[in-house]
Amino acid sequence: MRRVLAVAWFLGMASAAAGQSAPLHQRQCVPTGEVGAGDLKRVTITWKQSFPNSKYAVIGSVADTSTSAAALQLSHIVLPLSPSSASAVVVNNSPGQARSGLLCLDATAN
Repeated sequence: MRRVLAVAWFLGMASAAAGQSAPLHQRQCVPTGEVGAGDLKRVTITWKQSFPNSKYAVIGSVADTSTSAAALQLSHIVLPLSPSSASAVVVNNSPGQARSGLLCLDATAN
């Protein structure tokens, strides 16, 4: 418990010391919508609070309800990033059926 509180305190102090109200980290998830069989789709996430600039790192994942092995996959994060949004490309590896899922992106300010 102390370790968690210390990290939260440190992050709060780092934000206050920098004089910024912009977030240090955000996680956002959105539905992918339907991705056609063997197709790919660009999915954009709009951050709840904009970053001060485009200098932040992004990692992501995609989940679906299929029982097929790796039907939907995250192909790549689209560059350049925007302070208010980020995009990723989701690919459907299923050759015979459209799929939908959930894309989640985590962003950390540099």
